[in-house]
Amino acid sequence: MSIEKEKILKYIRKQFNDIPLKDIQDEIAKILQVSPATAYNKIAGRNDFTLGEFIQLSIHKNFSVDKMIHAASSNKNAPLEFIADGLEARPASFLAYFEKVMQNVLNAKPSSAKTKATFVCLQPHVFHLMKYPYLLYLKLYTYNLINWQIKSIKNYDPTGFLHDAKTQSLIKKLHNAYQSIPIVEMVGHNFIHPFCSQLEYLIKTRIIKDPDHLKQIKVDMYAFLSDMEEAAAKGVKINGKGEEMPVEVYINKFIHVSNIILIESEEGDFLTIQCDVPDVLTTYNTHYIDHFKKWMESNRVYAIKISKSGGLERKEFFERNIKHVDMVMAYLEKSFKHIDSL
Repeated sequence: MSIEKEKILKYIRKQFNDIPLKDIQDEIAKILQVSPATAYNKIAGRNDFTLGEFIQLSIHKNFSVDKMIHAASSNKNAPLEFIADGLEARPASFLAYFEKVMQNVLNAKPSSAKTKATFVCLQPHVFHLMKYPYLLYLKLYTYNLINWQIKSIKNYDPTGFLHDAKTQSLIKKLHNAYQSIPIVEMVGHNFIHPFCSQLEYLIKTRIIKDPDHLKQIKVDMYAFLSDMEEAAAKGVKINGKGEEMPVEVYINKFIHVSNIILIESEEGDFLTIQCDVPDVLTTYNTHYIDHFKKWMESNRVYAIKISKSGGLERKEFFERNIKHVDMVMAYLEKSFKHIDSL
């Protein structure tokens, strides 16, 4: 993407309502704390702005740096720029993946009283599964199958994962961090269905061959739904210090996107949209984040809050998802018995 300098300067001048350069230079001088002459040379194109100066101007004049770059691009069909994480290197191990996740979590400062999160997900997110090792391994295995392709992971076998002390210690810390952030979650009407479909595929294709693995997954799946129902009923979750953190859960039939996470903190807000794992698009663009917040508020109108309210709807939601698990598990257990009899 080629960027035209004059178009960037024109975009900046527009943020000052195209007032005379003399007046713009005075405003820029105050914002950047430089002399009027220095400011004039920059806005006139004689000297270049630094990235830090662009950011300072964007904060004071409430415009987006990435949108400015897009406006100055010679390719008008190019998308608005986002930051792409994880595209340069796939994780070399499950531990490497969780180390990257921990780095992102620490950036969100989960211990801060001002930090809060919003999740939009059609199916259980990896953070939901930290407490349920067999479900978590199932999720990680599918990530590896379709994207990571870690050479050391071939057959489906959670044994090594469960006994990796360093990985399990990190997962425990991540789970506590997740439990320590007040959260709003909007989930799909048939929340557990995609997970069951993935499990069915792995068993029917004989990737999962051991009936005991299905038994372990089954126990975890019921425990996960039971714990989620309890947290929704109470409207709180408990962190490692025994402190209660507020939880708001909504169910929505109109959700058509998955794994969007908004983190709001004193360090600033950021939004991630998952493409695959670990590849996500991240933006700090205040305009886009404001758009997402408005989208969430619009969706609340068509959603049902099931935390500390909506008792009947909450009961129906969990009964429906548990009933689906019952049906899928019975079918898969029967499939194992049929295969064993051949």
